[in-house]
Amino acid sequence: MSFIKETLPTDLIEAVKAEKVILFLGAGCSINAGMPSWKSLVVSLLNKLEKYDRNLTTLIPPLENDLISPLDILDKLAADHKEKIYNHLYETLKRKDQENFYLQKKLANLSSKIITTNFDKTLEESTNNEIRVISSISNYSMAQLRDIDSYIFKAHGDIEAPDKCAIFSSDYDQLYRSDGMFHEIMRNLIATHTFLFVGFSLTDPYFNRLFDMISNIYGDYARKSFSITKERTNRSNIEDILIENHDEIPKIIDFLEKETAKKNDTPKQETSKKTDDIELHREGIDIPPDVGIFVGRDEELRLLRQRSSKVYCVSGIGGQGKSALASQFMKEHKTSYRDSFWRDFKEEGHIFVAKILSIIKFISGKKHSDSLFGSSEEAIIESLFDAIGNGEYLIVLDNVDSYISAQNPDFIGPLGKLITEAEKRPHRSTFIVTCRPFIFHASANFHQIKLKDLQEEEVDKLFEESDINIANKDLKEAAKKTFQITNGHPLWTTLVLRQAARGKKEFESFLSDIEKRKTYAEDDFSVMAEECLSSIWESLNRNQKELLRILSESPGSDSVEELQNIVSKEMNFQRFSKSLKVLRSFGLVIEKSEGHFFELHPLVKQFIRDKYPGAEQRSKYIALFVDYLGRAILILRPKLKTGLSYDDCEKWTNKVKLNLQRKRVNEAFNDLSEIFLVMQSSGYTEELTKTILDFLSSVSWEPGFERKMKDFDSRFNDFLGTLSEYGETESAKRYLEKFKSYIDSNGERFLRALGIETYINWISGDLPSALESGEHGEYLLAARSAEDNYNIGHNLALTRRDIGGKSNIEQALKHFLKGEAPEEAIETGTLKSDYGAQYYGNIGRCFQLLNMAHKAEICFAKSYKILDNSWSHNKMFNTGYACLWIFELLPLNHEKSLFFLNKSARCWKDTSPPKFNELREKYSPQLKSEKYISISGIEDWRINKECSDWVSSILKNTQQRHQLSERGYTQSTEGK
Repeated sequence: MSFIKETLPTDLIEAVKAEKVILFLGAGCSINAGMPSWKSLVVSLLNKLEKYDRNLTTLIPPLENDLISPLDILDKLAADHKEKIYNHLYETLKRKDQENFYLQKKLANLSSKIITTNFDKTLEESTNNEIRVISSISNYSMAQLRDIDSYIFKAHGDIEAPDKCAIFSSDYDQLYRSDGMFHEIMRNLIATHTFLFVGFSLTDPYFNRLFDMISNIYGDYARKSFSITKERTNRSNIEDILIENHDEIPKIIDFLEKETAKKNDTPKQETSKKTDDIELHREGIDIPPDVGIFVGRDEELRLLRQRSSKVYCVSGIGGQGKSALASQFMKEHKTSYRDSFWRDFKEEGHIFVAKILSIIKFISGKKHSDSLFGSSEEAIIESLFDAIGNGEYLIVLDNVDSYISAQNPDFIGPLGKLITEAEKRPHRSTFIVTCRPFIFHASANFHQIKLKDLQEEEVDKLFEESDINIANKDLKEAAKKTFQITNGHPLWTTLVLRQAARGKKEFESFLSDIEKRKTYAEDDFSVMAEECLSSIWESLNRNQKELLRILSESPGSDSVEELQNIVSKEMNFQRFSKSLKVLRSFGLVIEKSEGHFFELHPLVKQFIRDKYPGAEQRSKYIALFVDYLGRAILILRPKLKTGLSYDDCEKWTNKVKLNLQRKRVNEAFNDLSEIFLVMQSSGYTEELTKTILDFLSSVSWEPGFERKMKDFDSRFNDFLGTLSEYGETESAKRYLEKFKSYIDSNGERFLRALGIETYINWISGDLPSALESGEHGEYLLAARSAEDNYNIGHNLALTRRDIGGKSNIEQALKHFLKGEAPEEAIETGTLKSDYGAQYYGNIGRCFQLLNMAHKAEICFAKSYKILDNSWSHNKMFNTGYACLWIFELLPLNHEKSLFFLNKSARCWKDTSPPKFNELREKYSPQLKSEKYISISGIEDWRINKECSDWVSSILKNTQQRHQLSERGYTQSTEGK
């Protein structure tokens, strides 16, 4: 075992420990279980087909001597013997020997992610079918690989469907086509994982072409892969682990498995959590930038190392290296903290809570953080410090400019509250925020570090430590000229320095060009930026400029494989690869996660957008991202009715935002309409609200703007309802006024506006205003003898019910009953599902307010039952009401009471923070009770079961009473 330890690459051992290894298994891994090698399988096939064609066996010697490949022979046989080939493969590979699964079990223990080109079922059998099997025969199945952490991916198919397996060249051509799902999935896996090839000969030309393409894109940044092999593969992108015979393979796997076990046995508090795994989300946004050569900033780093303050603010103009300083400190001192977190706030909107919650979730676990969704900002901040406790954490909040007051630069909004609490609370963590403006903020626990330009000696040092194509004797002069031109501005200095990689002659020409352009004063930052970037821009070729323009439209950070796919319509692989290499070498892109993600520096992005302003100029490049997202959406669309993950929904919302940037408001509306119900019903209301606001702010509100937007009025009603429920009441009112400003105040659309207005005021608790707009609408409906297609009557009834008073409640009850007798709604054993859950819920609430508890109980049970079996955009929101009302109806000591309170909280945590906060404030004693706290840790299915059991018992008793009543009536009639 010591020999194995000495010969195994350290990189492989570390990748196994980090759970970043995908096992890629070939036919050699199935031989021990009685399966033939691919070559011997074809030999047996030729022998079997001899009775049909005696000349076929003459192919065996050249096959065995590698003069002809198995694929060539199968292609030759396909025309006359395809069905016989399928039959032979099926009969041969369906056999299994369960005594010889030793190697397969070892491999499955080493990694939960396995790819195999084998058709047989030895892997599934060895794991008792406990690992999910994904086959390339289904695009839908392959799409699941992005969301699961444990799988056996049968890349070339499964023997259960031999006609769908990759057997002939035509099958491989179809499977590996560049625009196919398999190609897309494999690109992503190769780019993000370390591959360990076992029993795979690496002679497959189709796989090799794909693998080499991805490796070449990444260049020096490619993840290293390994192959356990008897013969050298002579591949620059794969490191060979040479063995003398195949008996050594289980020993190697044993050793790697034990290394993994050591890692898993390490006490939790002594290990560094896999922050990279957690933070590689949202397209690489929340990842610190990679820092190369770092010079200067010694005093700034010293201040941070002292940790004498709880909060540090790093400020300075764009390009001063604020993020780089924070990233360098995190890199140097990560082990000094229990854990570190990087959150980027370049985006605006409803992101503060989500990003802070993600930190709480990482520290405290899913169950604790899930109970916080929808909480107030104060509650979220309180929970963050509860989670931090006495632990030492480093929390970097980057680019927080949108949370700084423009009039008197200081932190405002939720960030201001967080900073205040971080300063005054006792804790041992360090908070670092970065922003451009100097902050006018005074506190004993707050220290501001204002970055300034580099000194001349620091620029000298930067040139000395850089690997550039200029002789040492000329470095000093090159550094001096650079300092004179850039005044030591870090970003411009770095960009100029990178030009030196082109050679002394080119470098001097570049400096000369900038000097000719120099028309600005030393402190004229904006002009300096323009001239420096203009010189670099003109030194680029057409492909490089085009790639920069594409990157300037990216909604976030992109991985290399994503970028290559996005730009494929504009440039081929070679052009893309060469252009990206140049942009990297020139320092024009910010690299993250060891070069796996890229984005443009904000100043570079702004320069390009200023150079090519306007939607028409930019539309072509935005369209590339839109098309890429469109292809992803096409694959995801079949899942719309079964639910999507948050990341999947972001494909739609990012597409909406990009279309809005290129003024394609109609297309944005269509995408938002398509994803609206899914996001609403799934509880992704925070992102949905932000996207709705983006859309509404882009609408022209000129007469006729909505003509190409199908069902705009109806969806507009939904949008404003969502905004109101989420607490964006003022925004909802503002856009309602815009709607009212261009419609005819005497037309039917004005009735819709009154219906919306009534709902907005009702949901926000402004009942007098809701009553006024509702009664206005009621009057107009009566005057016109018009049908109420705008929920005016319903929303007015909600208002009257909640205002209270017997007369108002009875009026509301009459409306909710829809002409039915109260007994019909209550005692009948059937459910009027076509009326909807609201029918019973609102009737029940009226009965509850009229102190008719028994009738309310039956109605609430029916409402809950319908909601539980439905799939609608407002299911969670309405279920929150149903559960709260049942809780209020039941005695506090009832065994199910707190289950309903907890479910109400869970329903509103995502969909309606205002309602959730009302619940927290009103029922604070119950929420703090020991029983409720214990219930909060129970999984969703158990909560649902407890609630459903109570509902079922109520409905069963109601049904029995109804049946007895009917039988009694019949008997009395017959007696007469």
